[in-house]
Amino acid sequence: MEITTHGLKKPGGDDFYNIQDHNDNTDIIEQHLSDTDIHVNSQEIAQITEVETLAQIDEYDTIISVWGKVKKVISTLIEHISSVATGSTLGHIKIGTGLQMNSGTASVKLTDSVSTDDSTTALSAAGGKKINDSLNKIGVVYAKRFLNLSIPIPTTWTPLTDTVTISESGIYLISINSMWIVPNSTTRFTIRAFINGSEQPNLSCEAPVQQPFVSTSITAPITLVAGSTVDVRGYVTPAIPSVENNNNLSLTITRIK
Repeated sequence: MEITTHGLKKPGGDDFYNIQDHNDNTDIIEQHLSDTDIHVNSQEIAQITEVETLAQIDEYDTIISVWGKVKKVISTLIEHISSVATGSTLGHIKIGTGLQMNSGTASVKLTDSVSTDDSTTALSAAGGKKINDSLNKIGVVYAKRFLNLSIPIPTTWTPLTDTVTISESGIYLISINSMWIVPNSTTRFTIRAFINGSEQPNLSCEAPVQQPFVSTSITAPITLVAGSTVDVRGYVTPAIPSVENNNNLSLTITRIK
């Protein structure tokens, strides 16, 4: 006869049947099944108190304490799955517009482009710097007033200002204002901007003198590339004596884009 690890009697093929051996085996099985530290049903599990904090199962746990820890794990998991993240509480989030997942990490969709119309993408700091750099380039790049100018030469373009060299390509607003005191009411006065030495008819003004002075003004936008030169020239018809006092002209160049 063989005795199993759990104490059950296992008759051999040549052994005679013994009712006592059978009863002994039944008693061992019954005792085992009745041990509530080993066997519990769902109703009994429901009555087991959940532990207060999450903890690992160790060698000293009984079936009751194990189930108390398991119930804590289950309730914590359910609570976590149903929780939504807030500004102060951890929880689940849904990846929505403007977010992306990369290797399990959520991040904001960013772009450096300042021309995209994608409403689900945010502008990066690099893109913001591009805008800031562009804005910093907008504004007056040259402004000067020239005083006590001589009357221009008759019918010949006479330089009236410095030559300005444009450093960066863009759209510029060129403004020219002048006032001349002349002794002849029949004089016609013409002022014109020159770009790279060429006349610009859209930046020109012509006016007859109305004693005691003539005033001219012109403002217009123009696209210029880096390296372009700008200056203002003028002439009068017919010839008149040069009068240098109080003749003045201002040239302003402003980048607008």
